[in-house]
Amino acid sequence: MNELELFIEQRSIDAEVIELNGKTNTVSQAASSLNTDKKNIIKSLVIKAGEEKIVTVLRGDKRADFERIAEEFEVEDVNMASRKEVKRVTGYDVGEVPPVGTGLKKVVDKEVLERDIVFGGGGGRKKMIKIDPRFIVDEDTVVSKVSED
Repeated sequence: MNELELFIEQRSIDAEVIELNGKTNTVSQAASSLNTDKKNIIKSLVIKAGEEKIVTVLRGDKRADFERIAEEFEVEDVNMASRKEVKRVTGYDVGEVPPVGTGLKKVVDKEVLERDIVFGGGGGRKKMIKIDPRFIVDEDTVVSKVSED
């Protein structure tokens, strides 16, 4: 059992880590491998908001709106964390970051919560997490519109 699976089990989260044979590099590939709608694929981006690193969870077919994130966290500078920073603060490589279990503050786009089940980074190249999006939200989570229209 890996760290993410342990986190899920210890907190009784309605989720599972799935090992995939197909490609997951793009939203279309992941949706095809999982036989699901692209709107059910989410991504967890590590964003630098001022000095703080924040996991931003949004639908995979959407782009993060840095202006909205800056407003939400009352900072001037918002940009993507580097690959090295992502690995250092989460323990995961870019593209593998799960929407839970990183220990970082999160902002979840409202559209993610409109889905019944979503699939996101599962802690490995061929792994994805299948999760009820309500379990992504915890006490360190802001729910807001943070994707571009």
